[in-house]
Amino acid sequence: MGGKGSDGGRLTGIALITLGVPKVAGARVGGAPATPAVVRVLVWGSLDVAVTAGVGRFFHEAIT
Repeated sequence: MGGKGSDGGRLTGIALITLGVPKVAGARVGGAPATPAVVRVLVWGSLDVAVTAGVGRFFHEAIT
């Protein structure tokens, strides 16, 4: 296994998938276009993950 925090990319990908999939389902059930909802949640979700990673790196902490 890798060092501390080595699975950050995988964790980020899983987090974004778990944010996007319910948006697609909700849009389909509601009859709305899925693309704007998914793009919005993925852009802001990516920003959230990046800020969280930056704060963790600043304080020398990582999810293991």
